[in-house]
Amino acid sequence: MKPVPSVRLVVPAGGRSRLAVLGAVLVLGAAAVWVWQIRSRTAPARDPTPAPPTLQPTAFSGIPATPAGRTNQPPLIATSSNLVQWTALVSPEIRRALRQGDRRLVITVLSYMPSDAGGSSLVVSLVHPDRSKRTEIGRFGVHPDQAFDVDQGGRPQRFMFSLAAWNPESDSDPLMVEVGFDAQGESTSGVHARLEFQLIEIHPN
Repeated sequence: MKPVPSVRLVVPAGGRSRLAVLGAVLVLGAAAVWVWQIRSRTAPARDPTPAPPTLQPTAFSGIPATPAGRTNQPPLIATSSNLVQWTALVSPEIRRALRQGDRRLVITVLSYMPSDAGGSSLVVSLVHPDRSKRTEIGRFGVHPDQAFDVDQGGRPQRFMFSLAAWNPESDSDPLMVEVGFDAQGESTSGVHARLEFQLIEIHPN
């Protein structure tokens, strides 16, 4: 390392005490500048490009979501002549989350065979505990309207629905969802869909 430069002052005897302080300040200032230059030369260069932000996993139209886990029930098969009903016993905490929109129903289509006429849609309804009344909460259709099966390399299709309209009479009432092909539409002969149900926790941005 190079020696720190020094400053030598020659002054009359009467002003030595005052200028001695000034000389010391100048020496310290020069040393600080020299150290800063050495550090600037040896410090690694910083990349001016900011680090990319950490991306949160997203699902269902960009809404961050966390699966609540697969249910113990096997997938259900809806056909032109068979409605499927999915039933779940939920805790009071999940019940509140469903009403507030913090959890939602996700129906996954694992396999699908279109009808002879094509363009079949499925109707999703909430079922009253005594099964006397149904409330439609939405509809969905597979797109493109082509046969597929995840067991043979096909990609599943997922559809999400709010259950805020669910209003059970007591905490012991189960959640019951019914799904079936629209009998009012085109012919549904030959159509079937294998469906899986989940309750998904939503994380709003």
